[in-house]
Amino acid sequence: MSWLRSSPMRQSFNRPGSMKLENATELDPGACYDSFCKHWQQANDVIQRSETTNTPSHDDILSVVNHLDQMVTLLLVEQLHCNKISLPNTPLTSQHLPQNQPPAPCLEFMLSKNILNKLFEWGKSTGRYANAVLLEQLKFYELLVNHSRHQLLVHEPFLRPLLKILASSHGEIFPPDVAKRFVILLHQLCVVLTQNIHLLDLFFVSGVTQQHGQTNFIIFSLLIPYIHREGLLGHKARDALLLCMALSQKNENVRTYIEQFSSVCPVLVTGLGGLYSLLPTAIDTNSTGDWHRITPDDVADMNELTLFMSSLEFCNAVVQVAHELIKHQLLDFMYQGFVVPVLGSTLLQIFNGSPLQTNIEAQISTMAYFDLILRTVTDPGLLSIFIKFLLDEEKFDGQRIIDILVERINSTDTRLCLISLSVFDTLISLNNEEIVVELVLKYLTPCQHIPASYRHRVNKISALADSAENFLDLAPEIMKQSRVRNQSNATDSPNKSMSSNWNHYNLHMDDTLYSNYYAYLFDVRHKITLCKDACDQWDNSYKYQNTSSPKRTQNTDHLIDIIRKYVTDFKIENCSDEKAKHDSLQSLTESSGYESFRDRPEDDLIIVANGDSHIEISNTRKFWKESSNFSEPEVELNFSEDLFTQGTAHLGSFLGAIFGKLQTFTSNNLYINLHLSGLISRLSWYPFPLIQSIFLRFDIPTTTDIPSFNQVLQILKQQLDAELPVDNETLETVENAKAFLLEREYRLVNQRKNTIDSNAPSPDASIATTTGPMSSLYDPLKRQDSTRKSIRQGIANIFRRPSASGSSSGNNIMMKETSEPQSIESWSSAGSTTTISSKSNSRTKDLAVCAVILDEWLKELSAISQEQSILMIP
Repeated sequence: MSWLRSSPMRQSFNRPGSMKLENATELDPGACYDSFCKHWQQANDVIQRSETTNTPSHDDILSVVNHLDQMVTLLLVEQLHCNKISLPNTPLTSQHLPQNQPPAPCLEFMLSKNILNKLFEWGKSTGRYANAVLLEQLKFYELLVNHSRHQLLVHEPFLRPLLKILASSHGEIFPPDVAKRFVILLHQLCVVLTQNIHLLDLFFVSGVTQQHGQTNFIIFSLLIPYIHREGLLGHKARDALLLCMALSQKNENVRTYIEQFSSVCPVLVTGLGGLYSLLPTAIDTNSTGDWHRITPDDVADMNELTLFMSSLEFCNAVVQVAHELIKHQLLDFMYQGFVVPVLGSTLLQIFNGSPLQTNIEAQISTMAYFDLILRTVTDPGLLSIFIKFLLDEEKFDGQRIIDILVERINSTDTRLCLISLSVFDTLISLNNEEIVVELVLKYLTPCQHIPASYRHRVNKISALADSAENFLDLAPEIMKQSRVRNQSNATDSPNKSMSSNWNHYNLHMDDTLYSNYYAYLFDVRHKITLCKDACDQWDNSYKYQNTSSPKRTQNTDHLIDIIRKYVTDFKIENCSDEKAKHDSLQSLTESSGYESFRDRPEDDLIIVANGDSHIEISNTRKFWKESSNFSEPEVELNFSEDLFTQGTAHLGSFLGAIFGKLQTFTSNNLYINLHLSGLISRLSWYPFPLIQSIFLRFDIPTTTDIPSFNQVLQILKQQLDAELPVDNETLETVENAKAFLLEREYRLVNQRKNTIDSNAPSPDASIATTTGPMSSLYDPLKRQDSTRKSIRQGIANIFRRPSASGSSSGNNIMMKETSEPQSIESWSSAGSTTTISSKSNSRTKDLAVCAVILDEWLKELSAISQEQSILMIP
């Protein structure tokens, strides 16, 4: 078939006809008709002559192909001359047609002579040249369907040979050129049927392969083998199948055929699993120290991953447009045939039932693929099976995938820890009720982590405003002194000596999140609002409610009497023996094993009630409230619970893992700290008082088996204050750390900017880039964004590599080891103004960076607290 490469058929793929048509409207319609008839007569003579010999020669085939090619061109010329095809015997009166509309004699001649059917019958006898003849027939149909839309489908001389071609194509494997034309024709037919649903029955045909006399939706069944093809062919096939899936919502026959008689769901799922198995088992993560997820550029650079993502996105689209029954069938096949056996085995690193040796590279790649899947899927139904997969205990012998992922946060391998934090950042960003309940809320809802005497404060809003100031007070002393020094330098004469690095930093400080608290407020307000809107759709509000029984047992009454006696004695003795009594009832006021960050406040009214009696202890200490008329409801407190549950509350493995990682903040990798702080900030966006009681409330102590969040922050401050003395040398090291991180930010942002300049951003976007947080450009909550940026929100947007979704060349630049320092040791780089004193040791450098990051993070937490105190007001 090599001769076909230079034939007119091959050349016509790139143009509608074999001659130029610029002056087509100037041609004489009569001359076109005469030429059309002549070409058919000559082609027909060849066909009849070859039928007598039963073996058409190469010259016979080439002669017919050339004549048919000319006929197609003449049909197109006629179409351009006639603004609308006039069909023979069309039941339209003259009032339905434009005046002076010319007829379509070539088309009429083709239908009257039954040319298409004669071509089909002759093509069956052409042997090894059958594909060449079929290709020319497909050109006929493609042209006519494209220009006549549905009008020709009701004419038997056109429809019957078309159905014959479709029926004869079952199970055939065509050459690429023929397959391309064939799929394009099927796509055109799907478009026409979508616009003319009443014609659907024309394409339900009976066949010997159909069971129980069920008719076959022939177009749909022919498209299935092309689902997983790459390139334009696969794209056209999937697009056509989606149109058919949408038709299942409108036509019962289409729905019944797809659901009960087609193999589309098994083919989709098995193909998806096959494409997943072709993905690389190891991803190069050593090019940059902060690699944590797959970006769109990575997908474009990996052909196997491109094919897999195309198939996954198609499944996501099918679930969105198909009939509900088809949707449920596909989801069931996906869960049983792909999610559990394929994803489950790779995430657990189990093949053939046997655990493999620890393979960090394989774990990192599978988690990166899983993270990419979660960021790609947008349909709630499809997303729900991945959530179910994470929480399923039965499929993996009592193990849960989510527990395995939590354990990997504690991995000693920095890359595995980083990708694990990224996966949970994606999960938390889904705003999915099941995930948040399973990871956090189910351990907080019983409120066992808070002493009973403080639980009435959980739903208070006013204390959040106090927390905003408390977070800022936790800034390391070296950072406070650094701000004082910088303010002093700003007022001094510009001739005063000053670090060149700090000059470089100070030139840009107004355009970054540094020292820009209002940028944090603007940023977190938008994100908290989005999170709150998503959580408003949840089934439960997750507010703390006192669920204790009103009927107290005898033991409880006895405990209340003891507490009442203690409170009375406390009041009468005027706190003379305060320390001894405080120690004896430590469980009533403090966390077990750890000193609370703030002593028990005495500014609230405590009521111990039993029946009609009550005792009140009040204090005249004033505190900030939203309104002077605001009053707290009197809440009945069950103190007996504290006496037996003190120190036994467990926050769950997830919070335990991130709090444990936070305790090693000063020794963690830079990028782990960025992602860790980002994950905690992301949790703080949720508008639930129980979550805020863990992260944002300084007035509520905890009774957990691990230090509270506020206690950990206080410990970090103490560590940094102890190891970073406030002297000129340390201050200079901190300034260099700021300059290093800021310069890194600007270098990477500028690289990113070069790849998106061609997109012509709006003025608003430009303003946001310079005055607001960098994270506003990379929002994972925008799940409809096709680029799906892979950058952490808030403070983590500074000091790290943003994921590129532009050209691959920009990504390659960003991935080079020389594009950015890989450690704090390499503060001084080529072309950089950043230097570091040789007297500063590595530990001091690391601590300086930790101090800068912690200082910025505390600003973000403070802004979150302040915005939550406003947005939580009913």
